Amino acid sequence: MRKLLSYIIVFIGLIAESGAQSFSGPESVEYDPINNRYIVSNTSSGNLQSVIPGNTPTLFTANVSSPYGLVVVDSTVYVNDNGKVLGFNLVSGIQTFTSNVNGSFLNGICADASGHIYTTDFSAKKIYKVNIADGSFNVFVNATTKTPNGILFDAANNRLIYCTWGSAVQIKAVSLIDSSQTVLKTTTLSNDDGIAMDSQGRIYISVWGTQSVYMLDSAFLNPPMQVVTGLSSPADICYNMANDTLGVPNSGNNTVNFYNMGYILGLTEKPSLSNDFLKTSADDNGVLLEWKLENYSQVSLQLFSLNGSIISCEDVMPSGKILIENGRLRTGIYFARIVAGEKQVTEKFFID
Repeated sequence: MRKLLSYIIVFIGLIAESGAQSFSGPESVEYDPINNRYIVSNTSSGNLQSVIPGNTPTLFTANVSSPYGLVVVDSTVYVNDNGKVLGFNLVSGIQTFTSNVNGSFLNGICADASGHIYTTDFSAKKIYKVNIADGSFNVFVNATTKTPNGILFDAANNRLIYCTWGSAVQIKAVSLIDSSQTVLKTTTLSNDDGIAMDSQGRIYISVWGTQSVYMLDSAFLNPPMQVVTGLSSPADICYNMANDTLGVPNSGNNTVNFYNMGYILGLTEKPSLSNDFLKTSADDNGVLLEWKLENYSQVSLQLFSLNGSIISCEDVMPSGKILIENGRLRTGIYFARIVAGEKQVTEKFFID
């Protein structure tokens, strides 16, 4: 713990604040893998901006009025705007999608791997499910009891996970099979805005009560651990799995911060895995993944899309191979990762 706290104290002085004078009520940040940048929603100025950490943000689109949560699916960024979900092409910036769910106050948003978006209604305490293909929607959760805020898709467990606003913040799960809810963790924290997950299944939450970001273990066994401090009304966060970067919009002081969590958590000090490997090869049948992780008994294989969304997670033998048959995944760039504890090997592959 002492070592971790020292990382926090040192790293606070190294925060990259991008275009501090240009954001206006930044509410959500999301990674754009197509252009290797981040999209930021601004509620005060009513626009979406794009930014590369360390650079001045530029206007992405002004065709929104009160944008909140963001999620990227393939080549489109979707945004909650009042009671609607809008979609904009990441290359052209042109609006390509509208679904008017008539929500009271749509806030957090996420997407599953089957072409659906889920959005939390902060005021009505509901969760809507939206079909990307045709814009149709239904109420997926009719009553969350506590006020829902940030939400994410947990592919490994086929569920949604959302955080709550107010006192005694809860982390709750929603089954994608029957919409049933389960409390994963009840905390002593207050006013949780955003939620994100890293490649290890660890959960990060942004908390207004202490102006901090906390981390929870994937099994929710331990109390939340404070990993980033000194924030200003931290809103809807994102986690870029490609480089272990946590994006935090500060709605209280109009800044967006980017933190390398590998550095903060000390993961960059892990020993080299020179005797371990993960490699990919392609033929007419599909993409073959082969791996070896020596001296470990419990190993998992994870697949991610380019934007960091988990596609699958399964326990495997320390050495083995799996064929991803043609047609299983859409055309695009993906990441495969084998993990044992904090040890991991990652390889990028392409589906044609």
